[in-house]
Amino acid sequence: MKYFLSVIITVFSFLNILAQNILKGKVTDMATGKGLVAVSVYITNSTTGTTTDAEGNFNLTGFTTRQFEVVATCIGYESFTSSISASNPNNFIEIKLKQRSAELENVIVQSYEKDGWNKWGKAIMDNLIGQGESAKDCVIKNKEVIRFVYNKNQNLLTAYAFEPLIIENKYLGYNLVYDMQEFICDYKHNKIFFMGSPFFKNMEGGKRKKEIWNNHRQYAYEGSMMHFMRSLYRNTLSQEGFSMNVLERYVNKEKQRIKKIYKEMYKQNSNLVFSDSSVYYSRILKQSDSMDYVHPQVLSTDSVTYAHDSTTAVLIFKGLLQISYAKKKKVPTKDLFNPSTISVFPKSNIRFINQPEVYILSDGSYYEPGNIMVEQYWGFSEKLSNFLPVNFKPLYK
Repeated sequence: MKYFLSVIITVFSFLNILAQNILKGKVTDMATGKGLVAVSVYITNSTTGTTTDAEGNFNLTGFTTRQFEVVATCIGYESFTSSISASNPNNFIEIKLKQRSAELENVIVQSYEKDGWNKWGKAIMDNLIGQGESAKDCVIKNKEVIRFVYNKNQNLLTAYAFEPLIIENKYLGYNLVYDMQEFICDYKHNKIFFMGSPFFKNMEGGKRKKEIWNNHRQYAYEGSMMHFMRSLYRNTLSQEGFSMNVLERYVNKEKQRIKKIYKEMYKQNSNLVFSDSSVYYSRILKQSDSMDYVHPQVLSTDSVTYAHDSTTAVLIFKGLLQISYAKKKKVPTKDLFNPSTISVFPKSNIRFINQPEVYILSDGSYYEPGNIMVEQYWGFSEKLSNFLPVNFKPLYK
């Protein structure tokens, strides 16, 4: 049977290049009003971040943004996330952190798998970190903070982390701080969902290491969702190597028919010996429950996008879109459910879950990010080991 790995990608921030900004602020305890020291404050999915001083004050500088998402994390407190706009006249924000509920943690502790990492660590590594070349050089430095809860009846795995994950990615040259807000493996429906806020720190290294990291980052960028969204925004899909086609998915009626025949035959005689037709039956039963048809006509950018305003484009489509990228060859697309597939070049399917559109900014970020479900190549590649900050600039265009 053919399976698809579906992942909701939810880590892109709301960024848009405009002008140099400085954001000042203070982080306090919501209950006491006292300033909190050493709180991590950063712009999600970027390399821009800092920590608070002894009084809880911080300054964020070195970014050029009109709108962005700021995150504050501290051990023992719930994470804070807020969308910040350049319309804030004072460029100042007061962040009040709420102490994490001990009651919730106790509930999780009482029900989590006692030998969780040994049982389910591979699910995190495969479906959050990834399975490609970059994933081999990724290490979660504090994996002990992850807790797993498995629901056998629903065949559902949920992972929790009450502290940000510290991830070392030696392949891309980043130390990643990842505030994992949600992680779910739905084995019954072959879907993965994860949501969180990443912060990137460049590793230190010599000239040769930096050259290697830059090459690896370039490879990760090519054909990625970030690359696609930037190309879509700029109306340069064909120049960049992308194409879009309508994909129709329909029920495999022949398989349903054969399954019904098998069922009736076994009811009548469970020891039945099949004729040569059973070879055909066996072949059909190995097919997917659904069949895909890709329309040959390539869609133009104008047919599925329009300008929302001077800084935002909208991708709007009902149904399934297949995105092909012709400049990256022989890409492995194996995943947890289908471990041996190889495609000639990357093909990804996307569909919208709630509203039939997403809003795209020039840096490749988009919202609402939880509205997109991806399959095939992006279901394999869009993992933390391949993630790049939104301020990443490719080596060439």
